[in-house]
Amino acid sequence: MNYYLKRIISAIFMMFLISIIVFVLINLIPGNPYLNMISPSTSKEEVQRLLENIGYFDPIHIKYIKWIKRVMILDLGYSSYYGDKIINIIFDKFKYTFFLGSISIIITLIISTVLSGICVIKKNKLLNRFIDALFIITTSMPSFFIAMIVIKLFAWDLKLLPATGSQSLFLEDSSIFNIFVDRLSHLILPVFVLVFMSIPNFIKYLKKEFEDISKMDFIRVLKAKGLSDFEIFSKHVSKNAIIPIITITSLELTYFLGGTLITETIFVLPGIGRLNFEAFINRDYYLIMALLLFNSFLVVFLSLCSDFLYSIFDPRIKYDD
Repeated sequence: MNYYLKRIISAIFMMFLISIIVFVLINLIPGNPYLNMISPSTSKEEVQRLLENIGYFDPIHIKYIKWIKRVMILDLGYSSYYGDKIINIIFDKFKYTFFLGSISIIITLIISTVLSGICVIKKNKLLNRFIDALFIITTSMPSFFIAMIVIKLFAWDLKLLPATGSQSLFLEDSSIFNIFVDRLSHLILPVFVLVFMSIPNFIKYLKKEFEDISKMDFIRVLKAKGLSDFEIFSKHVSKNAIIPIITITSLELTYFLGGTLITETIFVLPGIGRLNFEAFINRDYYLIMALLLFNSFLVVFLSLCSDFLYSIFDPRIKYDD
């Protein structure tokens, strides 16, 4: 059987197991998720009849079968808090998180690759110490604390950038350019926090990979031939480090696209991360189940993409049938 087919089958089986675990755990939470959707003035008899029609009193395995059948046709249910179909809510929120995450991961990757290359090529002790200090700061301080400092400095003290939200109010009559600039200004602080928190990890990982490759015999041969450090790094070292770069990028992308809960909540951004927070706070059980499944799907999907990219960028990697 083809390797990728095996991986897809195993991914489907894994998603099936995750769906069972998610459904059982959510259904063990005390409370009735349907009560928020029923008017308080409704009589007890009518509430009982409605719950029976919905299937609230069915055994848990019957509930699961009914739910998974709907999930398979992308009917994730109805949100009791938002009052809309869950598939529409997730799609709407994911668009913003995808945009925010994509920008952050691209900036992080570019800066990390350049700084890692400088550390390895120039062996700049000052830069290495700065990166080590930055790594200590980002690992010892939570992201919400960094976000609060950034908001205090740039939004409240210097008044250069907006503190929260994805856009300013009352922009309906503004030009497209003004709307674009306004939305871009709202992105700067959250992107900065995400990049700031991610760069040290990227650099630590990439620097180690670049150093290992730089010690290989073929690099010594290239140096003996008179190639400059820049040529060696840009054409040979970075090319041979593409697999580690794909690995760490896919891991970080999972985190970004799964919803940067703290960052989106602090900056009041309409993304998947904040949606996760609001779903739990408002006990929107079906939305919680859908989000857990969605995040699991992202992890599995990005893992499959990584395997596929490995074989494309490195012909030496072959997956046997």
